[in-house]
Amino acid sequence: MNKIKSFLKVLDITAENTFFTIAFFTGITLTYLEICIYRLTFISFAIPFLLWMFSGVIITPLFFKRLPRYLKSNLLVFQFLFNIFTWGGIVIYLFMAPNFYWGTPNRTSISLKITDKGTLAKGSSGCGEPYVIVKYEKFDKQIIFPCGTSTDGFNTVDLTLRRGLFGFETIESKTLSK
Repeated sequence: MNKIKSFLKVLDITAENTFFTIAFFTGITLTYLEICIYRLTFISFAIPFLLWMFSGVIITPLFFKRLPRYLKSNLLVFQFLFNIFTWGGIVIYLFMAPNFYWGTPNRTSISLKITDKGTLAKGSSGCGEPYVIVKYEKFDKQIIFPCGTSTDGFNTVDLTLRRGLFGFETIESKTLSK
């Protein structure tokens, strides 16, 4: 048992460090999932972005004395970044997911004119996903389609929408049309 304790001490594995590590990777994962939900939600970019930033900044004083030991740095900028990515990711997912998953059962079908087309950046593996931009109410929304979908020759997008729990419209289905 003493060998295990000394091994954990050498690696600096403590309950506090484990908590911060799990929280960080949870925040990063939930940020990715929130981005997937954001792509299907008619919401201003500023709302989730500011919620992400402010929740990380607001929580910084709670861990002000403990984080330098974990981060091995006293620089406040590292604490802000850690808290934004960790707690900001958790908070924005907890905001966006209920809106997306617990919306009203009523659906509305609309057809929107395509104002622009393009493809997302292509990584070293994979493809650049095609997208179209449409105007809905006051939003210019980028609607992303799977790789291999051609947007050439299409002028409109048919959408099935559902009002989310917090009132933001979510996209249930999307189809390109002429």
